[in-house]
Amino acid sequence: YLDNAATSQKPQSVLDALAAYYEDDNANVHRGIHELSRRATTAFEGARVKLAKFIGAPDS
Repeated sequence: YLDNAATSQKPQSVLDALAAYYEDDNANVHRGIHELSRRATTAFEGARVKLAKFIGAPDS
């Protein structure tokens, strides 16, 4: 599903992760000092590092 410019079917695990994010952690990343923003930023940075490692890119 990462290589499709329009849309494609997503695995259930992706749908579950998206639902959990929108229900629990949806906030602007790097823009707030409240707990919800901190959690969203942590999740965002973790995903960015994980994806960088997956594609062999630098994680910084």
